[in-house]
Amino acid sequence: MRARVVTLEGPPRRTLATLLAVVLLCSTLVYGAQALPAHAETGRADPTLDARAFVSERHPGAAPAIAYLDRVPGTPTLLSAPATALPPPGGSSPAPPGMYSWTSSPAASMTGVPAVAGWRHEVGYRGRAAYLTRVRAADEMYRASPERRVALVREYGVDYVWVGEAERARYGDVSFDRIDGVEPVVETETVTLYAVDRDALAAR
Repeated sequence: MRARVVTLEGPPRRTLATLLAVVLLCSTLVYGAQALPAHAETGRADPTLDARAFVSERHPGAAPAIAYLDRVPGTPTLLSAPATALPPPGGSSPAPPGMYSWTSSPAASMTGVPAVAGWRHEVGYRGRAAYLTRVRAADEMYRASPERRVALVREYGVDYVWVGEAERARYGDVSFDRIDGVEPVVETETVTLYAVDRDALAAR
């Protein structure tokens, strides 16, 4: 007596594949339904998926300057404290602001405006020497003589200067108020955003 062999061909095989696809789809829908509330901030009267909504609520002093930069056309260059724990010359290690905190390049992170020296991750893309050169240049732009600061602002094509929590923590009392061609455009209790006028700089 010959044994009968049943194979999954034709419609039964397609049915099994369809069933597996439906099970997979349903399982992902269950995950989505459970994960979505975790991504919306709890306790809010108006839950949102806007990743930048927290800025005006938790960092109101920085919000107007970030909003200003977000409206600037083109691709300006921003000077802010490098997002690294490498200390400025004469400083102790680790130095603020480090990485993975609100004070680590908040304006560049929230707007996409490039910074002279951003997060230390740039070492992986540009190399340590290139990144360190920019870190030192940024440090000088906050601490050096007015003449040297102006020269570096020109060299790196700086359009805006950010002075906030990280800059005061890294450099102490820092200001650009006495440098011709660098004028405040946003001032709050925690942040001053300066705009650079290249013509006024060149006339110095």
